[in-house]
Amino acid sequence: MRSFIALLSVVVILLSCQSTKPLVGGDNEQNKNIVSGEVTRNLMSSDKADTVESSIQYMFYEITELPYQDTVNRMIKEFISGVVSYGTGATDQNSLLSVDYMNESIDEFADEYNRQLEFVEGGGVWTTEASIQIKERGSDYVELYLSNWSYSGGAHGIGGAGEFIIDMKTGKELFLTDFISDVNELTRIAEEIFRADQELAADANLIEEGYWFPEGNFQLNENFEFNGETLDFLYNVYEIAPYAAGPITISIPMSQVKPLLKRKVH
Repeated sequence: MRSFIALLSVVVILLSCQSTKPLVGGDNEQNKNIVSGEVTRNLMSSDKADTVESSIQYMFYEITELPYQDTVNRMIKEFISGVVSYGTGATDQNSLLSVDYMNESIDEFADEYNRQLEFVEGGGVWTTEASIQIKERGSDYVELYLSNWSYSGGAHGIGGAGEFIIDMKTGKELFLTDFISDVNELTRIAEEIFRADQELAADANLIEEGYWFPEGNFQLNENFEFNGETLDFLYNVYEIAPYAAGPITISIPMSQVKPLLKRKVH
């Protein structure tokens, strides 16, 4: 699975209050094989003065008879393992995805804090917010959207999001070259938009301007989504610029993308 963010190890403590609730709405209401919901835990600081909610909003395939369903569920397992960070219990790759799995995962997350509590002194309440979305929109591919925000002390939290596209026939992950016939041309178009958005001159040195592209050469990543009118690329915090720059999105009008398409998109 492509790595889009280094998920943090988070230290938390579990209170008696907990909930599991279903989610409604979205693109997949008619797909009875997609299970969706949310597990939450109210987490308390070591001095019991502060409390905050941690959560996992989830979707997964209840039955994985088709290759793409198996691929999606495996990606979700790997993601949840990164959120939980510790141990091999609930996040064992041989575990089946279920509502119980999600509850066990967030419990594992909290249980590790209990084991480390004696080393935690003061500071804010550490937390995590994870979200999993499966998008089936009538195409021959399915989209998996994963996001996480975590705070583990210090000046600020950190988060990121990733879009993954899986072929519904083969179950294989699709990349930019599977959709675009001339990636170099698309990169040229995207760089013009990026420089305009960031108010950079056409000949400005990207390294000198504080961006972290390899050798100062603009590059597209594989974190992209077709959004009807635009093709959007998301660069997460710390991916190409310091934290203060925040996440950076480049939106390319589909009118410029369509001549380069070699596969139908929704």
